[in-house]
Amino acid sequence: MRLVFLLCLFTAWAQAQTELVPLQVTAERSAVSVADTAAAVTVVDMDPATAPARLLLPDYLRGQTGVFVQQTTPGQATVIVRGLKGSQVLNLVDGMRLNNAFFRAAPNQYLALVNPQWAEHVEVVRGPASVLHGGDAMGGVVQVITRQPAWNQPAEVAVQLAADSAQQLRQLGVEHSQGGARWASLLLIDGQQTGPLQTGGQRLDMAGYRSQSAFYKLRYRNGGNSEWMFNVQHLRQPATPRLDELVAGYGQSEPASSLFRFEPNQRDFAHLRWQNRTDRPWARRVDVHLAWQRIEDSRRTQDTGSPWENREFNRSDLAGFTAQLDAWLGRQRLVYGLELWRDRVASERYRLRRDSGLREIRRSRFPDGAEMNSDAVYAELDGGSGGWHWGAGLRYSRYHITLPQATPDAMLSLQPADTSGSLSLRRELGPALQWVSTFSKGFRPPNVYDLAALGPRPGNRFNIANPELGPETVYSLDTGFKWQGRAHFAELYLWASRYRDRIAAVPTGEQTDTGRVIVQNRNLGRENLHGLEAGWHWQQGLNRWQASLNWVWGESLTEDGTRPADRIPPLNGMLALERPLWQWELRLWTRWAARQNRLSPRDVRDPRMHPEGTPGWITFNAALSGQWGPHWRWSLRLENLLDARYREHGSGIDAPGRNLGLWLEGRW
Repeated sequence: MRLVFLLCLFTAWAQAQTELVPLQVTAERSAVSVADTAAAVTVVDMDPATAPARLLLPDYLRGQTGVFVQQTTPGQATVIVRGLKGSQVLNLVDGMRLNNAFFRAAPNQYLALVNPQWAEHVEVVRGPASVLHGGDAMGGVVQVITRQPAWNQPAEVAVQLAADSAQQLRQLGVEHSQGGARWASLLLIDGQQTGPLQTGGQRLDMAGYRSQSAFYKLRYRNGGNSEWMFNVQHLRQPATPRLDELVAGYGQSEPASSLFRFEPNQRDFAHLRWQNRTDRPWARRVDVHLAWQRIEDSRRTQDTGSPWENREFNRSDLAGFTAQLDAWLGRQRLVYGLELWRDRVASERYRLRRDSGLREIRRSRFPDGAEMNSDAVYAELDGGSGGWHWGAGLRYSRYHITLPQATPDAMLSLQPADTSGSLSLRRELGPALQWVSTFSKGFRPPNVYDLAALGPRPGNRFNIANPELGPETVYSLDTGFKWQGRAHFAELYLWASRYRDRIAAVPTGEQTDTGRVIVQNRNLGRENLHGLEAGWHWQQGLNRWQASLNWVWGESLTEDGTRPADRIPPLNGMLALERPLWQWELRLWTRWAARQNRLSPRDVRDPRMHPEGTPGWITFNAALSGQWGPHWRWSLRLENLLDARYREHGSGIDAPGRNLGLWLEGRW
């Protein structure tokens, strides 16, 4: 079956002619076509009427070129780019950082705190992008571009309803938009609730959770050259269970925890932006941003067999100022700017005995009052002639990390700094074909989580602090081809990355009194990753084809020799067809992944993964969408038609089984 699918993908590639890809802004921090940058970029449209899934934002990225999605538990999902995840991939919302001081390098839940209903599209830069985007952009950048209220639009109200059978989803959203010559606004309010999760042949009763969200954006323009934008966002998950802790995994006779809930997870965000176009030689365009973000990651937990219930409260307050200028020096385009970020962490923890009511204050997960501040300046120059296009960039970053009581009797202060750079080349080989290549250096300082986190970790582990960590560095080279014509786009990339001083959790050889393995973050040494990415978009008349193929190989080089790297995704891909069906729109798609039995020692110990590897899988899916009268749009989805029972590699739960999904929108 797998061989047949690979042959089908190869045939689609051989005859590929694809539709144009929309403009994107992430790779160059300004609007350019995907074909006009050497960077490898994936753009995902977020129209809910044609989307294959709509529960969490990472769901929309499943099967896309260069991307793999891991899900530890309902209400959480992580995007893996070129074998990296967590704090090794920078997440942005309209150019502002989602990553904060306690973003962990392991899979985490924070991107799920951005509602996909807010997004117009998502852009993924595959490969280091540290020059323009700073620390954490080691594996790439995931940027959410939120919806814009339109100018000169009469007042409009919309209601959205959604339901899924496999997760018993019930969702209600309300929208109001209005625009004049100078003002435009958009308001979105959304609530959703899920129940037991039905996987292929299994029902998980503890999987339900709720979320509520609100989004407001206001635009104002004073004349034709200047525009202000103000945006606020709020999303709250009051109590979300962590199923991999509550269900016995591989190699476990009982669950690690009898109670584990994120209670609550919440994100609040405010963003003010000023844009101005000028005729000055030093700046044709100026962008200034002020942003503030608060993420609350609080938990209620209890280890199996323990009489103690643990409560902890963790909060990050991140404030940022960025300014960027675009200029033209003859035929060369110059982008330059500065970034200032200030992040303060609040953390406390106590434990409670239910039988006696005894309450004990415990050391918090992070040092309370810890700060992680950064300053950076950057510049990138692009030019070309005679069919050649080149780019060169440089960034200097300086961090100041303060950890009160990082050790029992001392405060720790670190000031890591480094320079990141990039070089790129594009060569036109014909009217629609070009060769592209990029060499880049990325840099990630240890954050508060890396340096001083304390507490339970997935896989029956317990993390202890290490205030002596150093920064990570990556050198990456990719080369490939882009083929874009009037109605098609295709790309093929080969890439290799060399990591130095990688931060990873390693066992100390000790255990807690409840049997958890004690681990500590350390700079382990070198890790080499390389892979292949291919993507195709093809429009043939009214039929639209899309396909992807992704492969990653990773090795860690240690004192004991070479071993597989952690959590490397298997060979995977997707094939989709959209075409008219009478007055409706039909979408057929399949996603698949090969077996992954090349596991690191840490993977073998992880209860989320079978010690002999993750079996391959394939799903078949269909969706029908259309218009109902002058005011209503609808879509009907049938997913995992064969009710396959499978688990995406590294995930903590099986994927949903056969699912019937309904989406309905009325607009007046």
